[in-house]
Amino acid sequence: MRARRLTISDADAFKNLRLYALKTEGRYFSASLEQEASYSAAQWAELCRETPEKCVFGLFDGKRLVGFMMARRQDENTAYWGSAYIHPDYRGRGPGRSLYALREEWTRERGFTRAVFNFFDHCSRSRAIHVSRGARYTHTQGNLHWYEVDIPPVPERPAVCRETAREAIPAWP
Repeated sequence: MRARRLTISDADAFKNLRLYALKTEGRYFSASLEQEASYSAAQWAELCRETPEKCVFGLFDGKRLVGFMMARRQDENTAYWGSAYIHPDYRGRGPGRSLYALREEWTRERGFTRAVFNFFDHCSRSRAIHVSRGARYTHTQGNLHWYEVDIPPVPERPAVCRETAREAIPAWP
């Protein structure tokens, strides 16, 4: 299993898995199957194209896309995380952890200091995963419960010295 950022070459695989998710488990998404089923090939490719404003992350079993998560800029300091899905055959075994880590890495790389996301009442598994990773409830809007999590900056690596017979030489950062 491997997680990576999607590219436009992943558009067909993403379309197929996304539409499958909306068809079989649409109650977990705010999106509409009918609307997304009408997207053109160019629209699917654009969704998969990473920009400084957005990214879709994919979980692969070999060449097969089996999960995805999205992130996008909410404001200067905040990323919005949404649309997480892992195929039922791959749930509960831990492969999704790499998707969470990749999404957090992307968020941190862009200098965001927090991320926000939401869940429906019946999204208890996903909510529990996020809460275990430090998410805090902020408010309810309609039937969505909003959470946030702080994104700490990349920790600085401490200088390490290697002792030689003549002098201490600092390691490269």
